[in-house]
Amino acid sequence: MDGFDGVYKGVNYYIREGYEKRLCGYIKVEEGHPWYGVEYDEVEVECHGGPTWSDFIDGRTGWWLGFDTNHYEDLHNPKDFDYVENECKKMIDQYLEVINN
Repeated sequence: MDGFDGVYKGVNYYIREGYEKRLCGYIKVEEGHPWYGVEYDEVEVECHGGPTWSDFIDGRTGWWLGFDTNHYEDLHNPKDFDYVENECKKMIDQYLEVINN
């Protein structure tokens, strides 16, 4: 998988294979949002295994917040594309909630 770009509720997300071909999901965090530039372990967002990435991604503009599916519990239950996409959408809902509150 080379990567998949999507948009949900006006927010960009990106899915790609990571370590050991496990899928990773990311959402783009716009400048001015409270999560922009914040270390992943300081962001309060629910997603699979919790966030494991916040930084720029080579070849992409902006700051990205993401998670991976390479946790112990995933070894015998790998997560598929639909699962990761739904987790990205769940993160985006929370991202937008922060803006709207």
